[in-house]
Amino acid sequence: MTEETVFFDTYAFFEAVEGNPAYEKFCIFNIVTSIFNLVELNYAMKREKGKEIADKYLDKYISLVVSR
Repeated sequence: MTEETVFFDTYAFFEAVEGNPAYEKFCIFNIVTSIFNLVELNYAMKREKGKEIADKYLDKYISLVVSR
């Protein structure tokens, strides 16, 4: 496992969730994000895929949030 860290914005999460193979390469990195990105992802996913799926991804990614 690498010590490198990458920041995921909302777009990166959408691509990863949708299974874009270009984002698979980031799985080896430590991924971090902001609470804003997760809230934005959750809101958009609720509109597109429903509350249950949106909340599943929120729970999955909440541990990646950093404060700065």
